[in-house]
Amino acid sequence: MTDERIGDRLLPSIAALPCGSGIVFRHYSLAPAERHRLFEQVRKTAKRRRHWLILAGTPLQARAWKADGAHGGHYGSTTAPVHTLQERRAAERAGAQLLFISPLFKT
Repeated sequence: MTDERIGDRLLPSIAALPCGSGIVFRHYSLAPAERHRLFEQVRKTAKRRRHWLILAGTPLQARAWKADGAHGGHYGSTTAPVHTLQERRAAERAGAQLLFISPLFKT
């Protein structure tokens, strides 16, 4: 999972992952154009390392940005965050193939 806290370590961290790793690109606070530019940089690095790159967004946006899938609670998302049993059921009904279960306690 990526976000703004990673800062300048983002691309080196992605390059250091074992080949074939999975990445969920979040960076929600960036302006849309800036977010897309950073996503493109991540996508190039991920492609070289044969990583799966999932965009936190709608499936339509993920296809437009050439992501390997979409992360979120949207119908057709590849992955979904789950914090409660109700969210799990909703994600399964929406067709999510992989669920990220949030910790029950602070980490």
